[in-house]
Amino acid sequence: MDSTSSRRREFLGFLGFAALSVQLLPLMGCETESEAAPADSLAVTSSRASKLGDWAAHTHVLYVPLSLFTAPPREGVTLSSTRTYLHSHQVQLTRDQLVAVARGGTVLVVDLSEAHTYSLRLA
Repeated sequence: MDSTSSRRREFLGFLGFAALSVQLLPLMGCETESEAAPADSLAVTSSRASKLGDWAAHTHVLYVPLSLFTAPPREGVTLSSTRTYLHSHQVQLTRDQLVAVARGGTVLVVDLSEAHTYSLRLA
């Protein structure tokens, strides 16, 4: 067996192990860490998108304190989503977006890594 075939076989074995590991994360309790919803916040679930493809589709929850809608900071705010599959995302909201939601509008925002979309709307 030549060197190229050996490397290819090793890579495919590693790829299979990685795919299996990702599928087992929920069973190991690593899918979403136990994060309590903050009091007085809007909980927004992200899109299921994943840059890795459908096999790694997952969601995050973004908790937006309601106080940001009544007194939006001039510079906006950057919030972190909940952790899923050992990672989280940063979501930046501008003052104008917070004001639009406060006035009854719906705002779609993409996290800074451009992996997930969040639809913000006060019910």
